[in-house]
Amino acid sequence: MRRSPHTLMPLIAIMLLAALLSGCAGMSGSSDSQRPPLERLGARAARAVIEGAGSEQPMTLQMAPLEADAAFGADAARRLDNALTRALLALPNGPQLIPAFVGPDDLAQLPADQWLLTSTLRAPSQALQLTDRQLQPYRLLLSLYRGGSATPFWQRTLEGVLEHRDLPPSNADTSP
Repeated sequence: MRRSPHTLMPLIAIMLLAALLSGCAGMSGSSDSQRPPLERLGARAARAVIEGAGSEQPMTLQMAPLEADAAFGADAARRLDNALTRALLALPNGPQLIPAFVGPDDLAQLPADQWLLTSTLRAPSQALQLTDRQLQPYRLLLSLYRGGSATPFWQRTLEGVLEHRDLPPSNADTSP
């Protein structure tokens, strides 16, 4: 028994739609390896901060602007700061975040029920030139202060390398 082409068209359309939907369902949109490197570093730093605070997790956290060496590019501090902020906000039962109005030198002004997070991204050495890419070593120092204390409640250093092509262009890269 032979079917006409008109009766096969709906069947073919349904099969194509099913194949398309099953292919999309298998795709992972939030794979950690597909996220930009500074975003991954921000998420890693956020987990470290919350783990470091332990059972005394801050409910209100002031975030000092992140400081970064020029080796990471002109926009790296802002991008990493944004990634860290988003990662902290995405945590279940995460802290309320507010911009810091005190710095490490003004800790006497930090209310006792608030915490201060400072972050510094440093390049401990020159970029490593490989045959196919350039790697920039980094050292990210995270310090968490409690209100009423001038010494850090917790500190952690995250170290690794970032591929130079994944970093925002530096001022030297953009000059003629």
